[in-house]
Amino acid sequence: NRWSGVLLVYDKCWWNNRLKCYTDAKLHIIDSVEIIDNELISWIEPDVDMTTTSTYTDLGDGRTRVVIHQTNAPAMYRSADAVAGFQSSLDRFAAHLATLVA
Repeated sequence: NRWSGVLLVYDKCWWNNRLKCYTDAKLHIIDSVEIIDNELISWIEPDVDMTTTSTYTDLGDGRTRVVIHQTNAPAMYRSADAVAGFQSSLDRFAAHLATLVA
């Protein structure tokens, strides 16, 4: 497996307080990635020097526990809006997964 990078493209997702409107953004987010099959994925976002590590544990009943840990998260990633946005992404992902096993 080889990842050469990830580009995130946001359309009207970032609130610009100076302009008082949502703006677009394009971000290259991965500097390096480590993958341990079925256990862990970890990457560094070079622009903010943040490391994200996701670990996966098989619960033995068809479910998997996912733990996401971030270090050096900048303030903009810790705001209430950013946390709510991240949580809504996880909620949508969980809903999608539920349709795959239903």
